[in-house]
This record gives sequence, structure tokens and C-alpha cells, in this order.
Amino acid sequence: MLLAKELQADLLLMDEWKGRRMATEAGLAVVGCVGILEELYRRGEIKDLRQAYEELLRQGIRVDVRTLQNSLKNSNLPSL
Repeated sequence: MLLAKELQADLLLMDEWKGRRMATEAGLAVVGCVGILEELYRRGEIKDLRQAYEELLRQGIRVDVRTLQNSLKNSNLPSL
């Protein structure tokens, strides 16, 4: 977060919710892995967003399932 401020970064990649809150309060734009995957899906670089989320869960990546469900719903895709 300090480096992002020092470099005047356009965007900070962070998933941890407390850190995201602190970064947002510090005026930084923040995106997490779900946001990155959503953008790749919108660009057509990921063909199956649901499958990408399932793979995150299979790999043991800690992601809030509600966040994934909301993302799928917002993309008009079936839930997990």
C-alpha cells in the first residue's frame, strides 16, 4: 500500500478485506482477483467465468463464495 501511494499507482491489487478498506480510505483504487477475472471475462480472455471460480475453490484459494455468487449473478451466469 505504501509503495502504491509512493508510485501514485492507478490501481492496487489486494484481496484481503481489511487492507482493501484501509487502501480505499487512503484514496487508492483497489481491485482483487475476482475483479481481475471479471474484467478478463468481459474482454473475452476467459471464456467460462464460472469454471474459473470453481478452479479457485478447487485449488483451495480462500474466496468468499458470496462474492463469487454475486459476480456470476451480475454477469447473468448460473450460480456455483
